[in-house]
Amino acid sequence: MKILCSKKWLARLVFLSVFILLGNYCYGKQEQPEWVQNYGTKTPSLGSGYIIGFGMRALDGAKEEALADAKTQATGDLSRKVQVSVQTTVTSEVNETEETISSSFNSVSHTISNLELKGISFKIASEDEMIYALAYLDRDKAVAQYREKAKQTLERIRTIHNQASDFEQKGNTSEAIEQYVRLYPLYKSYYEQYAIANTLSGSESKAFDELTFETGGDDSNSLVNPRQLVAQENEVRKKIKKLTQKPVGSLSDALEVLVNQLKMQQVEIANNQVRNFRYQESDFSSEFGSYVGQSLQRKILSAFQNSKSSSKTITQGYYWDLGEEIEMSVTVNTEQGQRVAGAEVRLPKSGVPEKLELKPQNHEQALKTKEALSEGAIVDGGINVEVMSDKGSNGSSIVLNDGEDINFYFRVNQPSFLRLTYILANGMKVMLWDSYYIGTDRVNKVVAFPHTFEAAPPLGVERLIVTAYSKQPPKQNIVRKTINGQVYKVIPDEVSEMVAQTRGLKVKGDKMMRVGMDDLSITTISK
Repeated sequence: MKILCSKKWLARLVFLSVFILLGNYCYGKQEQPEWVQNYGTKTPSLGSGYIIGFGMRALDGAKEEALADAKTQATGDLSRKVQVSVQTTVTSEVNETEETISSSFNSVSHTISNLELKGISFKIASEDEMIYALAYLDRDKAVAQYREKAKQTLERIRTIHNQASDFEQKGNTSEAIEQYVRLYPLYKSYYEQYAIANTLSGSESKAFDELTFETGGDDSNSLVNPRQLVAQENEVRKKIKKLTQKPVGSLSDALEVLVNQLKMQQVEIANNQVRNFRYQESDFSSEFGSYVGQSLQRKILSAFQNSKSSSKTITQGYYWDLGEEIEMSVTVNTEQGQRVAGAEVRLPKSGVPEKLELKPQNHEQALKTKEALSEGAIVDGGINVEVMSDKGSNGSSIVLNDGEDINFYFRVNQPSFLRLTYILANGMKVMLWDSYYIGTDRVNKVVAFPHTFEAAPPLGVERLIVTAYSKQPPKQNIVRKTINGQVYKVIPDEVSEMVAQTRGLKVKGDKMMRVGMDDLSITTISK
């Protein structure tokens, strides 16, 4: 039997078929979990007792590779939240304390770059051409990890200090010095571990306030407040100076002392990079800091030329102007962030070559800018943004000679609009780019800014501030000024006001706009 259909009935059949197909498609496509929809800013299934990190990656290659990359980025986002939280707390506390405490605690706010966080779990989701990862870590477990690390470090400090004291009492000077020098990196490790545990505990206490925990009745396991340990550290400095009995009159003498102390710790330093020394509690350097970094690099290469290790190490130095003396301190870290050695020395200011400026010309203004950024740091704004350059990244203490070029690069963990603000050495704040978009195809990839910059007077500390927004950035108050024939978009607001505006952003509908911020300091000096 042959069934004939009218055109009207046939049209109804076609419509019904399409409707069923669409219905099946919509029904079959699963709705993404809430943490994907809001890029990890809301995780109701986990509660508030977890530290969260978010990552995503386009499926433009092997799925396994994309998944691994998304998990790596999520872990990095989680770690960065911890870093910013600790750095903000420590920086604020260092700024309030006396000089001796300040120099001891200073490195904590700058060296927390590679956290060893164990027990991180993941949630995974995917769709069409994108894969997502949510990293989460139980806050209490993280606190317990760092309390245990601090306990182990403190025990090593006690053991080595007792050994050094025994050698000193028996007149074994060289052995005593070697043991005392081994304490330098351990003190810094302990301050760092203690500060992380205290900050992660979620209490209102400061980084170096009393840290209480269950000791199981064994008082020997109690943690010592770092403020108390600083007294011992200062005493160790005096003992090393007394036992060494080698006068330090010049910068060359001071560098020799640093190298000899590193050699005493029997570490393998072959493939080593010495960064420019940082000025006090800052992230920037100077003519002196650059010169010392380069000079120490040459001395370390010479002293450790027979080292058989191929592992890369990074040496970061700091210096403090104490009036009549300059205190210099270095730490040697592996690429993974493990501190393996340290050294300290004090140099009479008369031993500093006259041609070297100890401080950048605008150091006071630069310190205030960094303080404003640190106090207003966005711990968890929902976006992880990184700024780097072809001369180094955050932590490299970049120094450029007058006329030297630099290129900037960015990386974000989700689609973002970037606003670029540059603070010149004279304090002027210039908007370089109002809304530079990075789409899903470039998420978690290093993106080059399409302009090259050149160091030029006025010289001093300059800073690039990159703010990432999940939507078009809000309107910024600017004033157009013509300088040397070129029009600049100058921001009249203070840095603290800019940061405050960013932290308080909301978009229509009472839905929080996701934001992130990173900055990079550059010190420009004369050739």
